[in-house]
Amino acid sequence: MSLQTLEEVLRLFDEYGRGFAPSDLIQNEQNAKALLDYALGKYGRVSISYLIEAEKTLGVQLQRVKQPTPAELRDAAAKKEQERMARDYRESIKQQPSFEERVKLEKAAQEAKAEEKRQQAAQSQINTLIDSYSINLGPGRLDLSRAEYFQDQLRQIKIKKNGKYDAVLTLRKVQEALSKLP
Repeated sequence: MSLQTLEEVLRLFDEYGRGFAPSDLIQNEQNAKALLDYALGKYGRVSISYLIEAEKTLGVQLQRVKQPTPAELRDAAAKKEQERMARDYRESIKQQPSFEERVKLEKAAQEAKAEEKRQQAAQSQINTLIDSYSINLGPGRLDLSRAEYFQDQLRQIKIKKNGKYDAVLTLRKVQEALSKLP
């Protein structure tokens, strides 16, 4: 019969503690000593099987985590339910946003979306008008350099409303300027 090294015994105890020990068993020095003494006294060596047998045999002599009684479990559940009910009550009496306020916010959001679409459509028209501007010199001839110059000038037109670029107002000014150009 070969002797076990201290490292091997520690490894077996570690493996037993991580994978085989009951969850209520407190893993401390006193329990380890009791398990070790039992396994060495009966078998002269340590194995996981011997440690499991030692735990079952020693039973109440080993220190264990105190299991809650049914009354304690019932009290804890009742306390948790009471806290949930109190939280629900606080939520229910909290001031709710008024219906009119919610309708007003939804209407403002819809108006903002509609205004954004108007601005995009106006900007698209501005780009189309400026890009299609050309100057004819005669049959089949275009003055590209002057047309590009006026297109650049038209792109400089930017009208602001309340400090923000407004494409709808800019479209009107661009249309007015185009009507005056050659």
